[in-house]
Amino acid sequence: METNKGMRVAMRISEANQLLLGTLAALNKEPVAVLMRRLLAESLDDSAVETSKLTLAVRGAIKNTLRPVEEALAKHAVEAALAAAIAMYMGLQCAGDLGVKNALELHDRACTMAADHVGRGKVFADK
Repeated sequence: METNKGMRVAMRISEANQLLLGTLAALNKEPVAVLMRRLLAESLDDSAVETSKLTLAVRGAIKNTLRPVEEALAKHAVEAALAAAIAMYMGLQCAGDLGVKNALELHDRACTMAADHVGRGKVFADK
């Protein structure tokens, strides 16, 4: 007889899982507690540890592979934001140089219209 004192664990399971465990225990002619201990032990064997190591290795490889792509996308996003800012300030400067009296008001209206346009999700939508 095994006298191995272990840790006591209490947890909640759904009624459906409780019925499945009861059915499986009855089929194996063993108490539900014994069945649960056996299922837990089987799921925590060395192959589970190896699978976890493999999963971590694959995640690391994917992360390392995607890092240059992420950096390139970030660089392009910065370049696009910089180009947009340059265009905005150049447009404002040109309007001022051409004698447009309300260039800042036009800029503010254009910003509002752009924000509304982006907010409606029409940035890439077909017209």
